[in-house]
This record gives sequence, structure tokens and C-alpha cells, in this order.
Amino acid sequence: MSDKLPCEILECQMFFVNQQMITEFFSSHIENISCWHFAFCVCLVQYARSLKNFEAEQPYSLSSYFAGHLKSHRSWLKEQRAEALPELNVEMLQSFIPEFMKHLHVTMLLHGNLTQSGQSS
Repeated sequence: MSDKLPCEILECQMFFVNQQMITEFFSSHIENISCWHFAFCVCLVQYARSLKNFEAEQPYSLSSYFAGHLKSHRSWLKEQRAEALPELNVEMLQSFIPEFMKHLHVTMLLHGNLTQSGQSS
């Protein structure tokens, strides 16, 4: 089983010929993000398991983690994250999504045969 959580919301791994199509695709998917209860529970259990198994990691990864924690101004230790997990629920996530979207800034790199009229719309 991979360590990657199945909670990716939107990912684009294809070539779009039309700039308008890609901007409409992203804007429609970003505006309509919601959370499924089952997916939230699965992600929460997997994340709790990864936090629990953290101390079994190799010593070099533990040392780099703690060194990074000491350098950062805002971060939670793995133990603090594990303590906060029981308080999380789907309703909290659903209320957080609109607040997060208000502050979200999306940057896209589009290249190729772009026209002046296509860029302005």
C-alpha cells in the first residue's frame, strides 16, 4: 500500500488544446468542492496510522523532521497532530472549505499557440 493519501481533490495530467477549456475545467471543479463522509473517514484513519507509525521511521528521517520543525515558525509536532485528530469531523471540514477558497490563489502556466483574444476572456 502506498503512503499517499487518497484525498487529492483535483489534478490535471493531460494536454488541453484550448485555453478556455482548461480555465473552465479548473474554475468549475474548484467552485464545487465538497467532502464525502466516507472519504473523510478513510483519510483520517490513514493519517492517524501514519502518525502512529512515525516513530518507526529510519533515524535519519526522524532527525531531518525534527531539524525542520525547529527551523519552522509554524508547525505542529506529530504528537500534537495525533492529539488533535479525535476533534476533527466532516462538519468542521465542510465549514473550512469555503473559508479556504476565499484565500486560495491559483497560478497556471499555459503555453503554446495562445491568442490575444483567448487570454482576455
